[in-house]
Amino acid sequence: IQFSFTTIFVAAFPLAPFLALVNNIFEIRLDAIKMVSLERRLVPKKTNNIGKPGVWKYAGGVWTNVLEAIGVLAVIANGLVIGISSDFIPRLVYLYRYGPCANGTVTGISCMTGYINNTLSTVRVNDEGVKNDFSANQLITHNGFNVTHCSYKDYRDDEDYSLTSQFWLILAVRFAFVILFEHVVVICKFIVAWFVPDCPIQVKNYRLADKLKRLKEELSLFKERSERWGRSTEV
Repeated sequence: IQFSFTTIFVAAFPLAPFLALVNNIFEIRLDAIKMVSLERRLVPKKTNNIGKPGVWKYAGGVWTNVLEAIGVLAVIANGLVIGISSDFIPRLVYLYRYGPCANGTVTGISCMTGYINNTLSTVRVNDEGVKNDFSANQLITHNGFNVTHCSYKDYRDDEDYSLTSQFWLILAVRFAFVILFEHVVVICKFIVAWFVPDCPIQVKNYRLADKLKRLKEELSLFKERSERWGRSTEV
């Protein structure tokens, strides 16, 4: 559960992995104190992985597959959080397409100047489809001025209120970013997994050597028993 929360929602709360690390450090030390000093000594058992082998067809254990699935889900979820729900993509589109620095000739001004106004659309409160949504008191300010226009956050045309080309461009860039982000992170994940295997090669070699040693011992015992059996039959 902790791994799921810290990976799937890391884009929303980047401090979560650090807090999880601190929590795990304290929890490991407390569990060690309990197992060494307060509880009966555990009986160690050998196992090949962290799950029950043979449950899933192409896996060494159930929990390994669960962690793999959570990792892929975390990549998709974080890509959607960054690309869809945040202002990261609209800011990039404005910076390189609609902002004052888009043509590369303006200097001495912030490239994000006018971004807020660019994200707002304007509606005329006297239009037939709009004026019924406002009461008479809402159309008069506290200073006594009549309200003729109202701004809202959207990318729509001021005349017919249809979606502008900027909206479709931002939407396309959002989905392109999600797909690109997902592919890049998953590829990096598989590269790291290839360099850092589940079982280190030293451990594999040790297990194979131990298995070979036990096999030789069993063969020697079998040979001795066969010789003894042959001698007893001769007598």
